[in-house]
Amino acid sequence: MYVGFLSDALRAWHDDLTCEALLDQVVLSRIDLLSARIDANPSAYDLLSAEITYDLALILLCKDLGVATGAGDFDDPPTERARIERVLLESWGIDLIALTRARRQLRAHVPWARSSA
Repeated sequence: MYVGFLSDALRAWHDDLTCEALLDQVVLSRIDLLSARIDANPSAYDLLSAEITYDLALILLCKDLGVATGAGDFDDPPTERARIERVLLESWGIDLIALTRARRQLRAHVPWARSSA
């Protein structure tokens, strides 16, 4: 079922973002996913939406970088996310944990950095 939702989101995607914009989207959607998980009472819809948004951003970034993945690889989303995050770090030097931490700190201290847009 999750793979179907993610496949639909990929088919509906029409923006042509630069690699830098895609990376920014990955970091912002990762922050949103982590925030949804720590929310005191997250709805299933909010969690699903955050997961699909993050996974979509990951797939699009991977496509741009030539990293093999697709919606069909998300039968076990946490495992595929971890694999992609590891590949991005080891092959491209993209540390999503560090980038997320830095962006969250920026959001906490700089008012204009709080928006997800």
